[in-house]
Amino acid sequence: LQFLYLIGGLSKNHLTPRTMALAVAAACAAAGIMNAGGVPYKLSNPEGSTKDWRGTPGVYSTDFEQNVKGAVEHFDVYGEIRTQYSQVYWTRNTPIELPPALVERFAGKSMAITGYEVDQVTHSGPQNGTTTKGDVLGGFACYPDCSEGDKSVPSYHAYNHHYFSWLIGGDAEMYEAEKPTGAPNPTKTTFRTKAGTEHAWPTNIVFQENPGGEYRKSYHGYPSGYAQLIHSPSQWIVEPMQIDT
Repeated sequence: LQFLYLIGGLSKNHLTPRTMALAVAAACAAAGIMNAGGVPYKLSNPEGSTKDWRGTPGVYSTDFEQNVKGAVEHFDVYGEIRTQYSQVYWTRNTPIELPPALVERFAGKSMAITGYEVDQVTHSGPQNGTTTKGDVLGGFACYPDCSEGDKSVPSYHAYNHHYFSWLIGGDAEMYEAEKPTGAPNPTKTTFRTKAGTEHAWPTNIVFQENPGGEYRKSYHGYPSGYAQLIHSPSQWIVEPMQIDT
């Protein structure tokens, strides 16, 4: 998962005995666009609709840097999945630590996330700081990225039916709800701000995809002047529902 954030990110996740990862990235300067060369978006927020509007009327660029006023950076997070043919992986991974440089940089501050992209990949590079221990899977994060050598997993090999993921800060805590959320994709994973927190900034954000693997590489971005804020970002948690086809 790659998150993009306004300087002042999220990241990629991975999936394999086929080991694969759900990869996420967040917006940043010189951030690669996963869907480069794809079908262009032919809709746009009208010129002047936001204070710092940028772009070409009638066309909304998927270049994260063009749509945001100011410098942008990104980071990647990978959530590991291991499956064999016919297996379904539907569980919450061990929390994934964000890169120390980012955690230190935004300690006591808020990060403005301007967009993100997601893919399923096989990852052959390093997994620095992975939280995977044996058969208990977690993942790792990179800043700005470690995607060199990543290969997209064909949907006929593995299909991501849906996923939940959360970016949380140091003032958030995870707990199990008494009852799962409703259809179509239930979960008991829930987050809240710790008691005694003295600021009012968001401490956790949920990112999820319900429509199926067709979301892969699609553009998720906000118009200039808008962002999702997260205070003291520290971890990424992912709960994928993956079908090995």
